[in-house]
Amino acid sequence: MESAPKAMALISSQDTLALACRRDRMSVLPESVIFRIFSFLRPNESAILSLVSRRFRQLCINSPYLYFCANFDSKGCLRRYTQFCYYVDKMMRTRDRLGIEIDKFLIHWFCKQPRYNIGGTIVDAWVKIATKCNVGELDILVNLDEWLGWGVYSLPECVFRCKSLRVLKLNLQMGKFYLVSTENMDSVEDLLLDSMIINERNFGEKISGSWTSLRRLILEKVHLVVELNITSSSLEELKMSNCEGGAYVDWHFSVSSSSLKNLCISRCHFKVPTLMNLRCPSLENFTLQGSDFDKLSTFKIASLSIENFRICGSNFLKGCCFCISCPSVKHIKIGSSNFEDFCFIEINSSSLGDLTVSDCELSRPQIPNFKLAPGKRIHIVAEKLQTLTINSSDKHLYNLPLSISTPNIQDIKWTGNPVDFSYLESFLSLVDATIYIKPSCQHKSKELACRCKLVQSLIYCAAMLLQSLKYAKFLKINIWPIEMFFMQNNEPIYFNNLLCLLLTVDSLTDQTPLIASFLKGLPNLRTLIIKCRPKSHVIDEPNFISLLGLCPKTFNLSLSEEGVKIFRRNAQDVEG
Repeated sequence: MESAPKAMALISSQDTLALACRRDRMSVLPESVIFRIFSFLRPNESAILSLVSRRFRQLCINSPYLYFCANFDSKGCLRRYTQFCYYVDKMMRTRDRLGIEIDKFLIHWFCKQPRYNIGGTIVDAWVKIATKCNVGELDILVNLDEWLGWGVYSLPECVFRCKSLRVLKLNLQMGKFYLVSTENMDSVEDLLLDSMIINERNFGEKISGSWTSLRRLILEKVHLVVELNITSSSLEELKMSNCEGGAYVDWHFSVSSSSLKNLCISRCHFKVPTLMNLRCPSLENFTLQGSDFDKLSTFKIASLSIENFRICGSNFLKGCCFCISCPSVKHIKIGSSNFEDFCFIEINSSSLGDLTVSDCELSRPQIPNFKLAPGKRIHIVAEKLQTLTINSSDKHLYNLPLSISTPNIQDIKWTGNPVDFSYLESFLSLVDATIYIKPSCQHKSKELACRCKLVQSLIYCAAMLLQSLKYAKFLKINIWPIEMFFMQNNEPIYFNNLLCLLLTVDSLTDQTPLIASFLKGLPNLRTLIIKCRPKSHVIDEPNFISLLGLCPKTFNLSLSEEGVKIFRRNAQDVEG
């Protein structure tokens, strides 16, 4: 093996020479255990271990894990650079001569100095030897320098002929990548492409046609200039992270796979109108996270098996359209996202049990006198939806009509700013509703509030919201929707099924008549809890129950720190 100085050319610090003088305790370990330890080493650390003992020098030669990293960026690194290349080259040739197989070969070539940046040639030579040694995993990083003619990188032909290769990782430091056409690449199961530009139109078709055993495809910091179309019967997982899509024209992303189970798109940026079309009957999980869509984008997702659908932390500019045709989807979460101008979401699912829309924003339309067309709204169709959670945090959401067709819904939780409730239908199976809706705009007086465009547009919508909740048995609600309702109506809405009401008020003294008007429509109410802070003196009035329009002989009153609890007496107590 190499002498100590040559081996240490791979090491950043001379302090590690002290290892050679310490007691060799690892040599007593079984060879399989030592090789397992080797698999966790960082690049070039095997050179350190080769100084420990003669046995370790031999173990380094026989190790199934070879990790090397070249990073020579100063003019004074010529000697270390020469020693590095000599060490790795001799190591690889020794492995080739002895026929020692390699489980994983990692070579990262970071050199940027023109005199050192010949990685495209020398790395390919080492990769060729690795493939001859039946390598199972290749991890290649090459810094391309267009000035030296390495603007486009292609994998050497030996990689495609290597039948032992299972995992391939390639990082080009934002260089251009060209995938050579090949008849069969039927051994690779995992492909990770990192930090590169792909501008060939048929890249997806090459992956689909030749990589017939591919199960996992990961794209990290990849700029996909043109469309990406993948058709595969083996792909099970697709991840895109920190990628860019498109450049000057519409960008199409299409996946047709009978085997795909997981699809995750995170922190990606799409500069042009995007059409995403997913036809994956076995898809189980779809996640769209922290991504930006700059212009009109359409998402068509069809799957028979998907159970979880998540969109969070993303921005959709210039409007967007989601068409989710997934009859088996059980959980849909749309959170912390921004929609500009309009958003159309249509969900066709017979199994949807939980829909959560939280902390989303709808930016104010930029067009003067903009009026939302009836078709441009959130439209939800889910026959078996039982739980609906919405947090409408944006004050401009009143421009956005919401249509929900969910005849079996039982539980609703809705907080935040109001939306256009005029399209809501009555929830006939509703059991429990928690509502805390109030516009974020503030007014110094009720007169100013009544002249506010936002408040005016929602008086009717608040009535539609209360109408949709009238079959609930348990209702938690703040006073604002009730206040809006009685600004236009004199007669109450009848909640014939309501047994328990928890009401949050701002000023019990001023809003007691309003509460009394609302309670007229609750003939079967058994428990009323009113929360008010600070505590109001009107609670201490001896005839407070009468002020609410309730019969003192039928109801009892008890006080707590949060407010007042009024509950119906038992029939025996009333008779007594």
